[in-house]
Amino acid sequence: MEAISLEEIEQMEDFIFHLSASQMMEWKANLKLNQPYIYEMFTKNIHTNKTTDELDFLFRMVFVTLKCFDAYGVKLPRFLDKDIGKADKRWKSLMMQGEGQIHYQNLMRVGDTVKQGLICKFIFDKFMQKDAPPNDSSLAKTQVKFNTLCVVVLLYGSKIEELLRYQNNAKRKE
Repeated sequence: MEAISLEEIEQMEDFIFHLSASQMMEWKANLKLNQPYIYEMFTKNIHTNKTTDELDFLFRMVFVTLKCFDAYGVKLPRFLDKDIGKADKRWKSLMMQGEGQIHYQNLMRVGDTVKQGLICKFIFDKFMQKDAPPNDSSLAKTQVKFNTLCVVVLLYGSKIEELLRYQNNAKRKE
C-alpha cells in the first residue's frame, strides 16, 4: 500500500475546511449511518470537546483523515466494536514500544505501521497549531483527540491493506 502524499492530504484539508455548516451536518449524519462506531468515538468517547468550534474542528479533521483513505478506491465494511477494540489494542502495543522515547515518536510509529506516517504527522501538527497547549491540561486534551484519530488511521489503514491483499490474491488465482 502506497502512502497518501502530503499534497493529497492538503487538498482534502482544503476541500473539507470549506464545507458549509449544513454540509458538515450531512457528512456527520452519513458517518453516523455508515460507521456508527467511528461516529461514537468522536461524539461520546471524547469528553474534552466543550465548545462547538472544537467539535467542528475535530470532525473536519476526522473527515480529512477518512476521505484521504478514499484514494485507495476500496469500499470499507461497517466497522464493529470488536474491530475498533482490535485497532485500539494494536495502537496501545505500538505506543508502549521504544521505551524512553517521546510520545510523538510513538505516534509516528503508529502511522508508519500502515504506511500513513504523513497523515499522523499532519494531524499532530494541526492539533498542536490549533490548540497550542499552554498547560498540561490542554496538552492532555489535544493528545486525546490526536490519539483517537491515530487509532482510526490504524483501523482504516489495516483494513485497506487487508482488502488490497485479498484483491491481489484473488487476481493471482484467476
